[in-house]
Amino acid sequence: FQMRYLAFQVGRYERTPLHWLALNTTKKSAEILSDCNILIDFGINVNKQDEFGNTALHYAVVEAQPSLVRRLMEAGADPTIDNELEMTPLHEAARNGVDTFIETILAHAAYKDTSKLDAVDQEDRTALMLYAARSFKSTRGAELLLKAGADVNYAGDKRSQYRCKGRTALHYAAEFNIGNRAMIEFLVSKNANKDAQDWQDVTPLLLAVNECNLAGVDELLKAGASLDFADHMDRTPEVLASQKGFAAISER
Repeated sequence: FQMRYLAFQVGRYERTPLHWLALNTTKKSAEILSDCNILIDFGINVNKQDEFGNTALHYAVVEAQPSLVRRLMEAGADPTIDNELEMTPLHEAARNGVDTFIETILAHAAYKDTSKLDAVDQEDRTALMLYAARSFKSTRGAELLLKAGADVNYAGDKRSQYRCKGRTALHYAAEFNIGNRAMIEFLVSKNANKDAQDWQDVTPLLLAVNECNLAGVDELLKAGASLDFADHMDRTPEVLASQKGFAAISER
């Protein structure tokens, strides 16, 4: 009776024992899974959100607990619930570049509604955008997301003037993923618009130049990205390259 009572107690930050279990990085995986099963048997709400809007599944993904992620999903955890930053567990899995979590989460029936794959967080980023920016070695997660129905050219839907408004996954790969040139190659192979412009007319090539992402510049040029598109300050890739102090990119 005492254990059942404790299972339903809400403590600091409005967290349940299941939240704390997902945040536990000291226990062995088998112990965590055993405790999780006890809590589930007691009827704990696996979708309870804490003060920050996070469910236990959010934390299990962030803390890289694969067995717990699978068990929570089996017990009815909803991967489409978003937190105060409008991030779902799928966003978290993508941001951390964990292909296995992406695959597990995408198996949920909720993602038969493909519009959910393009859900954006507070900063107008889809799971695909986050993965394109943060997966420094693999492209498999992007392949899984696109196969499930994510839009490779989705550019967000926020009306705020956030600086990245109107950017696609290719923009994010060009700006942030300097170590994984295969990401750009992969996205282009899946019909990503190599000359897509954001709300300030910035293309992926302009971002790659601005960040001195020379591998990204090479990939985009190889794919046929235009040197003619200028941003809202009338800077073409050539002009920006000159300002950055490196050789004419048309000669690369």
